Amino acid sequence: MERYQWYTAASQQLATDINNHYLPGIMPLLQEMDVQGGDTLVAQTALSAAPQPLTAAVHLERTPYQSADSVLTRLSGAAERGVLETVTDKTFRLTEKGEKIAHAVPAAAVTAAQAVQWLSLDDAENLAHLLRRMVDASLSAAEPAHPNLNRSRFYDPGPDAPALERLRRYLNDLNAFRDDAHIAAWQAYDLAGYEWEAFSHVHGEYVFGDPVATAAALAEKLSSFRGYDAAAYEGALQKVAERGWLEAENGRYTVTAEGRQVRDAVEMETDRLFFAPWNLTDGEVSEMKSLMSALHDTLKPPELKDVWRLLSDTQQVIAQRYWPTLQKKAEEVGFAVSDLMLTRRAAQMPGGVSPGYVQAVIPYMKPETVAERLAGTAARGFTTGSLPDGYTATERGQAAVAAVMGAAASTLTGLTPLPLSALERLVGVLQKLCQGLATAEQPEAKPALSDSRHFRPDDEAPVLWRINGCLIEVINFRDDAHVAAWQPYGLPGYQWEAFSHVWGQNVWGDPVATATAVAEKLAFRGYDASEYTAALQDCCQRGLLMEKDNTYTVTEKGQQLRQEAEMATDDLFFAPWSALYVPELIELYRLLGELYTALQASND
Repeated sequence: MERYQWYTAASQQLATDINNHYLPGIMPLLQEMDVQGGDTLVAQTALSAAPQPLTAAVHLERTPYQSADSVLTRLSGAAERGVLETVTDKTFRLTEKGEKIAHAVPAAAVTAAQAVQWLSLDDAENLAHLLRRMVDASLSAAEPAHPNLNRSRFYDPGPDAPALERLRRYLNDLNAFRDDAHIAAWQAYDLAGYEWEAFSHVHGEYVFGDPVATAAALAEKLSSFRGYDAAAYEGALQKVAERGWLEAENGRYTVTAEGRQVRDAVEMETDRLFFAPWNLTDGEVSEMKSLMSALHDTLKPPELKDVWRLLSDTQQVIAQRYWPTLQKKAEEVGFAVSDLMLTRRAAQMPGGVSPGYVQAVIPYMKPETVAERLAGTAARGFTTGSLPDGYTATERGQAAVAAVMGAAASTLTGLTPLPLSALERLVGVLQKLCQGLATAEQPEAKPALSDSRHFRPDDEAPVLWRINGCLIEVINFRDDAHVAAWQPYGLPGYQWEAFSHVWGQNVWGDPVATATAVAEKLAFRGYDASEYTAALQDCCQRGLLMEKDNTYTVTEKGQQLRQEAEMATDDLFFAPWSALYVPELIELYRLLGELYTALQASND
């Protein structure tokens, strides 16, 4: 039995991996069919029980930890929603809607399996063969009784289904058989299901979540789906305590040495019953373990840095589509190089735009240069105003911005490199991510993100234009995270940027080594070589750079500080990505990859 102990954790992880890839394809289907709560499980249980009617007792074979009343309430609710119809007061059968739900999810699972990139066909088939052997062996086992395994096998997708779907089904089958084994193991102690579960959650191992110590905590943790209240759990805990497995003090329960021995014995018996039918050779055990590990590595969620890199690359390839048109139209309306950025803000920002606002969004610009460029937009008739109050767009400016941005958006009109449903789904996931970034506690200041959210396209805009807007919001939040990461070092923005371009990593273009080269590379910021010389010399005084013959190199201290800032940027930037569930993150990565590949191919 010990040779199989690795399987339980590995199979749970692998089942989670597969479900994370499946859920994005299945959830929209359930929403479209208006499936609520546990209706899917109810429908599938009813289908597997047919032609016999569905009862609470049948349902409780799978989960004997629920109250019969709560199951009956669930079945009655499903009947009210048209999933079931009532045969008698306490028996039910599937409706046409229920049958559709019961069949739709397995069909969607097959479709989802076809879209997943995973192991080679030979490896997948080998793993499926080994798992199926264990399923068949379990079906033939003399003990325990296996109603859950029998019910799970009802949904066998057949030999022609994709190997990944067969793998998923076999993992579910074996998990169902483990449930059968565990139920058989604890039922030998003559406890009701909810009594055993209450004891187990005080024990705290082999269960989900943290241990609990009171009946009230048990009810809070379990009652929403088990149907028992605190009074019922109090009675259960007292019953277990009378056996000497728990100790009670002031309404709080702890496990005794005898209780731990009993709980561990049940887990050992569960393993014995579960693994008893397994008949793999040592070589086959090693092969199964290796194949499951390889599949996990293939299906595990993408690294956030990889998603970010792909997101940034996708925005660039979209921009390649509209940028030439944007530049051409900007020239036609008479915009100078910086006029569009400033006039657009003057047109769409409440109260117009001021040098201070631009400086907050782009802290690397020279304030005097920003003021000069704003004055230039006014001189050319695109804005009106004065310093220090700021500028608002004139009618000419508003029309010019609308013409330029409209022309840019029009280049993406009707462009659907992926099915429209997939692109709309990508918009939805990106908008959820952007909302998570906007509401993040840190960094407190988000001027770049807030700025870009003022320009978010409406729902009538081309779908790729909306995707582009979301991508820019994420990119701008990265800028906010980076500013928050380096500002504690006490350097002004232009000095930090000069130091970063000497460092040369995670910046655009090649590294530079002289103040003159920095000034040439960053001329659009408005600072000259003498100002960058002073900035770099100050970095030398701080021990971040070394200078020889007007050439600068980064010191070990500078390398460490700059890397610390990059790590702090990552921490701030990626923390709010928890707004996405793992399946949504996987879906985002997949859709971005498909969009990037399709656009690259069409651009070429």
